[in-house]
Amino acid sequence: MRLGLSYPRRKFNRIAAVFFVLLFLVMLLLFIYIRLQPAFVAYSATYANNIANSIVNSSISEVFSDSSYSSLTEIKDSSENSLKAIETDVVKVNMLKAALNQSIQDNIKDFRGETISMPLGSAANFYFLAGLGPEIPVRIYPVSIVNTDLREEFDSAGINQVYHRLYLDVSIKMSLIGVTFVHNETVNTSALLSETVIVGDTPQYYGNGNISAAIK
Repeated sequence: MRLGLSYPRRKFNRIAAVFFVLLFLVMLLLFIYIRLQPAFVAYSATYANNIANSIVNSSISEVFSDSSYSSLTEIKDSSENSLKAIETDVVKVNMLKAALNQSIQDNIKDFRGETISMPLGSAANFYFLAGLGPEIPVRIYPVSIVNTDLREEFDSAGINQVYHRLYLDVSIKMSLIGVTFVHNETVNTSALLSETVIVGDTPQYYGNGNISAAIK
């Protein structure tokens, strides 16, 4: 009788051992997913931002190789009080925006993705494990353009001097693919397209509080 019961008992023990091994693996994966995923996402987001900047800068270089976009603004003189104003060529700016948008989209399609690796010990956020453990790969793909916009900015540069800057603001959707996760990240980047200094006439008197000094 004991020999007859020993086989089912051994079989049950093996099934229980397999069950506990599977349970351990599931708990390990949950630990990696819950604890390590934010570290992998944060680590990959830095590289995703670099990739987005590279795509945008390449598109700007391609589009501005066309000399028709060399001058987007013009400084106008006013006869009254020697005032100066800056005039933006709206038609040319809209054409530039469309060209940049198309170039960025083409570069996104041509980009084959980039794989980065992060040590497992570094992802665990334990300083004594930093840089240790196997390298965990994360694949980064640019997916699509979320938004493209041109932004003007004026900054004071001294007495009767103003900086006029034209920026390109781009939002690109990036896909981060790891061993246990797929995460979509929207990366925002800005690039300076043009900069103009508007210089007015120097006033005869420049006042600061109650003190005035003549400018010769």
